[in-house]
Amino acid sequence: MAVANAYYINFDGDRGTNWFSASPVGWASWTINSTLFFLGHTLVLFEGSPYYLSPTHMWDLIQKHKISNIFFPSSVIDEFQKRGFVPSKMQNLL
Repeated sequence: MAVANAYYINFDGDRGTNWFSASPVGWASWTINSTLFFLGHTLVLFEGSPYYLSPTHMWDLIQKHKISNIFFPSSVIDEFQKRGFVPSKMQNLL
């Protein structure tokens, strides 16, 4: 139960929270995603290369599913920055 309490306190989550994860499957991802699922949060899981389709593909998914929290590994964020994959002016991510 300590893990569940940590999510509610630190991530300000409730049952209306939508999470997006594009991290490789591993013990940390499994623990985080399963805990969020059992707390009643909505999870959008992405499998595949986040760099393949278009520079705004990930941001389009985030907008489409009204994501409030993102779980990306730091390596993905670094690569987005190197490639210039940033949200466009057409996207409303608020």
